[in-house]
Formats: sequence, structure tokens, C-alpha cells
Amino acid sequence: MLQDDQQAGPWGIVTPEFWAKPDAKPDPGPAEAAEWEDDLRYEEPAAVAAARTAASQRPPLPEAGHAARFAALAGKLSKPQTGLTLLLAAAEAVQLDQELSAARGPSDPNVIGVRELRALIAHLQGQRAEAARLYLHVTGLQATAAGLGHDLTKANAQRAFAEWRSIADPVERAAVGRDILPMLTAVAGPKAKPTREVQAALGK
Repeated sequence: MLQDDQQAGPWGIVTPEFWAKPDAKPDPGPAEAAEWEDDLRYEEPAAVAAARTAASQRPPLPEAGHAARFAALAGKLSKPQTGLTLLLAAAEAVQLDQELSAARGPSDPNVIGVRELRALIAHLQGQRAEAARLYLHVTGLQATAAGLGHDLTKANAQRAFAEWRSIADPVERAAVGRDILPMLTAVAGPKAKPTREVQAALGK
């Protein structure tokens, strides 16, 4: 799958009001809260893992279509990368994101997949705040497309939280925490461990 990304650019900012929807469950209940408590590790997006497998089986042509370009880009990430190659991969992902967004619109599953890939590249670059905001954006897209309770929505929310946890700079960590807190409240629930952890870090 492919997707498109948002940090704070042309896709706009996901505001707290976005997460305060009538269909948002205020409390996921003990079982769901426990699920979030036990699964807080970063996991690679499934679409990226699938693309890697496909890319390893058949090298794409230089002028291949969007799907093949996505698979080739994801396939490159299956091997150790230098800072330069990751920088080039990030630029290529941005280009693919822009093309797909123009052709299909931001809510297309392929666009969402490319934006997820961009978040993964930011993660590999060690850009935790950037990755967290990208995953926050993807979570919003998935929530709109499939609902707050969908597995893909939850998975990207967990990735955003995992990236936030890894931010070293306290000022940046606080800023990203304020961004993701409304999302965690909506997706995980106000009593879930990630929500409470961010609240505590922000002094709430």
C-alpha cells in the first residue's frame, strides 16, 4: 500500500477538536486499556513489511508505476542505510507522496501508506518528533477512513506514542505530547496507560 504524509505542511494540523467526535469512545474499558499497557513497542507498518517482501522478489523497473516505486523504496529500507541514503529515501517518499496526493486525494489508502513510510524513514533517521507527528497524522487519516477502534488506527496511535517516548529534548517532547494527547484520549481512552503517561509528563 502507499500513502501521503503530514508534519505541519500542506496537509494541515490535526487539532484537538478533530478527536472530539461523537463516535469517540471516552473510555475503552479495562480490557482495551490493558492492551495498550502491554503493547507499547514500535512496530513496522504492515504495508511497508509487505512491500519489502515484494521488492526483494522482483527488482522494479526505473520507470515503474507508483506501487512499484513504493515497493522499491520500502525494499531499500530492509538493508542498513547511511544518513545520505535515508535522506534520499525521504526526498523520494515526499515526491511520491505529492504525486499520489494530487492524483488520488489524501484519504486514498495508497496515500496513507506512503505517509506511513515517511514516518518510518523519520524513525530510522532518529527524528523522533517528526516521526511522532507523521504517525499522528496517519492516525487521523485512518480514524476518518476506518474509525477510532480500527486496528490500523490503534497501531499508528501506538507508533506515535512510542516515538514521543523517545524524544530527548524536553521542550520538543512537551510540544509533541500536547499534540498527541487528544488523539490518545480518543483512541486509547483517558484511563489507558499511554494517555496517563503523557498527561503526567505534561503535568496534567
